[in-house]
Amino acid sequence: MSSRARLPSLIWLLPAVAYLFTQASAQSANPASFGPIQTRNHHPLYTGLLYPAPESGTTVKKITFNTALNYTNIFVFDNEGRSSAFIDKELAELDLSIRYPLADGKVEIGAEAPFYSSSTGFMDGAVRWYHGRLGIPGYEGQAVIPDYTYSDVIRRDGKPVMRGARDQGALGDASFWIKAEIFSKGPLTVSLQGLTQAPTGNADRGEGSGEWEFGARALATILAEKFAVHLGGGGISPGRVKRSLATTSLNNMLTGFISYERFVSGRFRLLIQSMFNTSPFEDSDLERFRKRWIEATFGFKYQLKSGTILAVGFSENLNRTAPDFTIHFSLEK
Repeated sequence: MSSRARLPSLIWLLPAVAYLFTQASAQSANPASFGPIQTRNHHPLYTGLLYPAPESGTTVKKITFNTALNYTNIFVFDNEGRSSAFIDKELAELDLSIRYPLADGKVEIGAEAPFYSSSTGFMDGAVRWYHGRLGIPGYEGQAVIPDYTYSDVIRRDGKPVMRGARDQGALGDASFWIKAEIFSKGPLTVSLQGLTQAPTGNADRGEGSGEWEFGARALATILAEKFAVHLGGGGISPGRVKRSLATTSLNNMLTGFISYERFVSGRFRLLIQSMFNTSPFEDSDLERFRKRWIEATFGFKYQLKSGTILAVGFSENLNRTAPDFTIHFSLEK
């Protein structure tokens, strides 16, 4: 079995390790769940598409604001059939969101605005060192491309169909949702969520799709004495990517996630989780555009004295589709 294939097994051992080291310090009461880490999918093909982050099956009981930064090292170098992609960059995404409770906290409505900036970045050497320590091979072509190179272009028949902009901050596609609890009894809470995304970003640079998108999913949280499990799954209809140079029809996507939240104390939680989705580009010439996307995230959440919840997470792509590595920071109040 390859090192890359062994990585998911090693990562999923972390909850057991966390259990052994935190058994003595876990609270005997039933502390409230903080919920999953809201990390983002920064594969270049999904960045501008509707792709909701993991969240709990419960609705908010008060107005909640979240500021999140996801920073990703990305490398895609592929040339098959009529298509080619050369993307070597680092992408920062700043998300600002608000959640508002309705119907005595049984329903919430929310909105989120993402802002993107691409650059040569600083993580190439660190990611190569990290992967070397884990015995994970790099992507094809990655070893011969100099560090801190910038490229962000996808071509069809030799002509660019998407070209990113370096060192420019830009608004992405804004998203909106409504979420309603449909079952809550004992440790289990289940909700349904409907989502839409407006074409407010620039599709030519990959910051949006140029079209309205829609999705729906079921979410569930199981709250135990010393841990919580969050899971969800649903479908997204991206329709198509409408760019000035080319318009591409997309397949519907199935998405899902599972998250394990370990209560170390009333204010500190360890988390490990995974997201996956089917590809909306199943007919693409490029293999890495056709593959399912799977990642794993581990990190923690900590409640500050002010009541604000700090989240820190580290994500790794598991099936070598891109990106390489993502760092997440967020504050929720």
